[in-house]
Amino acid sequence: MAARDSPHSLLSFARKYGNIPEDGRGTPWFDDGNIFLFTNDKAFKFYMGFLRAPDTAPWFDERLQDLSDDSVDVICDHPAIPVDDSAEDLAYFLIALTKGCGRAFPLETNYDFMALSAILRLSTKYRSKRLRENAIHALQQKFPSTFAAWDSLAEKAVFRQWTCEPIPVINLARQVAAVSLLPAAMASLSNDASAGEVFGVRVHDGTRQRRSPHELESCEDIIGFTLMKEYNHVSITKLIDFVREVGRDCIQPPEPEPRPNGMMSPVGTRRAQPQASICSNAFHRLADVLTVKLKREDPIGYREFTLMVREDGISQKLSICQRCRLTLKNGYESHRENWWKGIPHILGLPEVRDAHNWDPDHSLMD
Repeated sequence: MAARDSPHSLLSFARKYGNIPEDGRGTPWFDDGNIFLFTNDKAFKFYMGFLRAPDTAPWFDERLQDLSDDSVDVICDHPAIPVDDSAEDLAYFLIALTKGCGRAFPLETNYDFMALSAILRLSTKYRSKRLRENAIHALQQKFPSTFAAWDSLAEKAVFRQWTCEPIPVINLARQVAAVSLLPAAMASLSNDASAGEVFGVRVHDGTRQRRSPHELESCEDIIGFTLMKEYNHVSITKLIDFVREVGRDCIQPPEPEPRPNGMMSPVGTRRAQPQASICSNAFHRLADVLTVKLKREDPIGYREFTLMVREDGISQKLSICQRCRLTLKNGYESHRENWWKGIPHILGLPEVRDAHNWDPDHSLMD
């Protein structure tokens, strides 16, 4: 077989010999197709009707409208269009077109992610709006754009057998401007991995090995990850300060003052100064415990820390009055929502005005 070392070399071979060899045929290949799409080393025989269907892939429709006898190769009596995509990516994209732009995409394995990445890249490139929206929607099942969805998904994370790694998702989101994926992906990365792990730097003896073969590709995201670490730490300290202040105005009685040998204070004596309530003392002790947990070699993630607050404070473990427990719960939820709403600002993305409804991707291709 002739050498294929020039740009679109398979197309050059087909021009010269008037046919496409078996090992150059990609999948999908429809024997009754009426157009060829050529990558560097594979050809796909496809249906022109799929490419020209309304809202399917406007780039191809425009390209086909511009074809003339002088501007298109004809191979085996059918037009041939070269594209600069990899054969693997184009195969995933064409198969998605044949199955319908409205179908839901699975995302439960690394193979699913590879396919979905290709579909999202090419649907963006060829302006296939509906296919792009469905691909983003599939990724949002793992990296939601709203606080409630992310919170619910994080609760179930322990039961998942396969985890979609955040770094490839962050890189993909930047490539195709699917910025709605970035807050959840960066929140997951900054919660689960230390800077030493992400950048492969041995910060101290206990630094864990790089957990992923992938690296952040964008300077924006390297900066964003670094800022997220600081943002998480500041958010945690604010939450500790809030916990420490809960119960300050509680009207519950103070804790009894211990006396030597179990003796009580003489009748009629007064305390030298007002004593804190039972609830106030409980929250001070909780804040001290949380502060100790914060002082670890590896930075603690925000979500991991808030789970500690919920477990140690909001659960029934802490002996406090119902009024203070409700104050803690409401403040805890408010701090978490405000943390989520602040992430896009940290990453340089559009502001979140509503933590439960944020979708900056919807108008990208309008």
